[in-house]
Amino acid sequence: NQAAGKSAQEDWQRIYRVSKIIGSDVRNLQGEKVGDIKDVVLDRQGMVSYAVVSTGGFLGMGNRMHAVPWSALRSVPGRDHRVLDIDKERLKQAPSFEPDKWPNVVDEGWSSANRRFFEGGSSERR
Repeated sequence: NQAAGKSAQEDWQRIYRVSKIIGSDVRNLQGEKVGDIKDVVLDRQGMVSYAVVSTGGFLGMGNRMHAVPWSALRSVPGRDHRVLDIDKERLKQAPSFEPDKWPNVVDEGWSSANRRFFEGGSSERR
């Protein structure tokens, strides 16, 4: 089936090609757009550590950036977005930074606190 082959080809690209991931939407479990992926950060071993998600703002003004642990995002076959299990109100409380003032995301203290927020488990998010 040619259509199925094309769909599989598109899926692997959306899931694994960084150029296809950057710019894609991030949605919560309710399907609401909460931001979009602006960058991808590697760890010291060269593995993907974070997706930098831009939220809020209008026309680039007032944006907040969040270093979302890669493990907290899920890809959705057949869709051009990733899913983050967080509601919009909780995301407003998430660690964030301004687009031109990045924290040192490989600093263990910062990284640990940031990961705890996003990977704390859904029971903490309610």
